[in-house]
Amino acid sequence: MVFTVLEGEKSMIEAFTAFLQNLEFGLYNAIIRINEKIHDLNKFQRFNTEILKTYK
Repeated sequence: MVFTVLEGEKSMIEAFTAFLQNLEFGLYNAIIRINEKIHDLNKFQRFNTEILKTYK
């Protein structure tokens, strides 16, 4: 099957591709931030556990 792409369709495809790339980048950054928050929470939980052990 052969598709011919008109000039207007080409710019729409390029715009949609750019949108998907930006979405991918945004999701990647969000995942990194979520992992950092989880890491910080784990450190905080370990810190609280040590405090509880100390004052028990």
